[in-house]
Amino acid sequence: MQKQVRRLHQTDPLFVPGTKTVKPQFIIALKRIFTLSDSDKDGVLNDAELIKFQLKCFNHHLSTFQVTKIKNYIQSKLSEGVNHDGCITLSGFFLLHAQHILKGHYNTIWMVLRGFGYSDDIVLRTNNEVTVSIEETSDYELLKLFAYTLKAMRYPPAPVYDHEAQTLKPLCVRALKRIFLLCDHDKDGALSDTEMKDVLEKFHDASLQTSEIARFKMLLQQKMPEGVNDRGITLAGFIYMYELNLREGDFQFTWMLLRKFGYGDDIKLKDGFIKVSFNRAPDQTVELTNEAIEFLKRIFSSFDLDADGILQPAELEDLFSTAPENPWDKPPYKDAAEITALEGRRQVDRKKQQSERNVFQCFVFGPRKAGKSALLNSFLGRQFTESYASTVNDRFAANVVAHPDGTTKTLILREIPEDKIPALLSCKESLAACDVAIFVHDSSDEQLWNKAQELLLDVASHGDSSHGFEVPCLSVASKADVSGMHIEKPILISTKLGDLHNIFHCIVNAAEHPHLNIPEIEVERTSTPFYNWFVSSTLVSLLVGGTVSLVVAYVKRKSVST
Repeated sequence: MQKQVRRLHQTDPLFVPGTKTVKPQFIIALKRIFTLSDSDKDGVLNDAELIKFQLKCFNHHLSTFQVTKIKNYIQSKLSEGVNHDGCITLSGFFLLHAQHILKGHYNTIWMVLRGFGYSDDIVLRTNNEVTVSIEETSDYELLKLFAYTLKAMRYPPAPVYDHEAQTLKPLCVRALKRIFLLCDHDKDGALSDTEMKDVLEKFHDASLQTSEIARFKMLLQQKMPEGVNDRGITLAGFIYMYELNLREGDFQFTWMLLRKFGYGDDIKLKDGFIKVSFNRAPDQTVELTNEAIEFLKRIFSSFDLDADGILQPAELEDLFSTAPENPWDKPPYKDAAEITALEGRRQVDRKKQQSERNVFQCFVFGPRKAGKSALLNSFLGRQFTESYASTVNDRFAANVVAHPDGTTKTLILREIPEDKIPALLSCKESLAACDVAIFVHDSSDEQLWNKAQELLLDVASHGDSSHGFEVPCLSVASKADVSGMHIEKPILISTKLGDLHNIFHCIVNAAEHPHLNIPEIEVERTSTPFYNWFVSSTLVSLLVGGTVSLVVAYVKRKSVST
């Protein structure tokens, strides 16, 4: 048995004795296998040919998903490994086997070789008789190609270099800019001789004398005049230096730098690069300390070049130009005016009957066309629009709410699309991060009115069950001018006048005193009128764009003593 395993995993015929250098015989054999697998002789392997190759060597039929996965893997390492028609090239075929060698999967290599009739010494046999003996190859280009794919496995060019355009990829440029700024210790916009020497010694294990650096700068300036100034190598010159190395096929030089600065193969900082010990309970909040806020203010000011108190799109892009992407281009930040995040527990706040936190999150529920998005837009000071667009994914809006005493709180509104509510409530901790839940509905439409009641029941039941995350609930009714509701006349607030603080102050007040607004749910789902759920203590209405109004009904919990 041991002899059989040894035979399957043997490495001696693959490598030059005493080294990890692949023998030319093996490369020639791989080339022949590729040629035999290329049935239509077009120089590439299409999906059908790849499936046939896999079946012949491993007796396994690849699914369409698996074929796509293999090709995506090749392209993630070597873009030219798959052509524009989605076929695997010779370099891509070599790369697949180079990965097996680097990972020590020699049994896979031998299954391929034996599947195409090769013996233990990589001699082609037919019916146990030697028919072809592979000679040492003089095909230097073939050896060079396989060496290239081996290097591509260790230092993949695809994430950093566009092979066709002969330029660095955007993620690589952003990473190099970040590294440049970190190495520019005196922040003068250029790397001095000392700073450049530091980069080469620390991150490339290369020690250059001052005269050698001067000679290098002279050569760099000849190729790119703006790459060097009187202070040293500029950002443009620094980036060009690495682009030049990649253009010449030296991927190791760039990857040594990237990996020592914490980047993975996707040109993003690895998760463990910045070690943070951060454990919190599901209902525990996180806020920035005063020191963190002051730091962010300084950063904001440094990028607000026109000092208008707003980061214009170009300024915002400059701020995140060293990050893999601008997070403000995507939810949940895209629609936020301000985001801030001392630690506190919501359950503790409810037991204390008050919360002294500075940031509150409000979940906005309601059926379609109830006015949820209009509420978020009003919160951000946006004008009301008659056009309707259904919200597909969760949408966020954040802003500061001022108290009458001059203090401020940050309120984050999270709009939950109606069809996303079942998935949200399927998680027992889904309401842990919610300080207040509001339910927007159209009081002129009985079906929407009943739907809002059902949603409130679902959410209140979810929080009141064994999960322990009870949530204060507010009812928000649009078109509240409908008669027969047996409620007080609402206070109207016009968004045209910009007078929106009261409505959002009510939400913040509910979050600050969470015990007052948790509904009782010990009522069967019958025809009991919706208003019987509540003991109305305050009614507020918001007129949105002159056509839609909102009514907020506070809910007092029966068991609370005041």
